[in-house]
Amino acid sequence: MGWASEELASIDLGDTRRNRRAIHLIARLPEHPTASIPGAYNG
Repeated sequence: MGWASEELASIDLGDTRRNRRAIHLIARLPEHPTASIPGAYNG
């Protein structure tokens, strides 16, 4: 999650848990570059 944390260091979604979740979700996208967004998270 290093690169995502750096890119989104100033994110403010109003709640620390939301900020962490957004960073986590965005960090996972490159794991499945050809998948749709829902597909990237479902395997």
